[in-house]
Amino acid sequence: MIYTLADGRNINIGEVKSVSSIRDYGDDPNMIGMCRFGFAIYMKDSTTVRVSEHYHYADWVEVRARLNAVRTEIMRLVEQSG
Repeated sequence: MIYTLADGRNINIGEVKSVSSIRDYGDDPNMIGMCRFGFAIYMKDSTTVRVSEHYHYADWVEVRARLNAVRTEIMRLVEQSG
């Protein structure tokens, strides 16, 4: 099964080995006043797909909830697939 991430990248759910927890990557040096949350999807072929989103320090709850929903959905699909 192919899952499409919000940024348009596709991942094959059957090839997912594991999914990391959500992490706060801290300040983004390329964007003043912005930080990043994200998680990693580890594939069976040893590649890593990083999923992250920028947030302003006052808006972190919404971004974390959105990433958590994506992560939970991916993990649910992985469990269903095998």
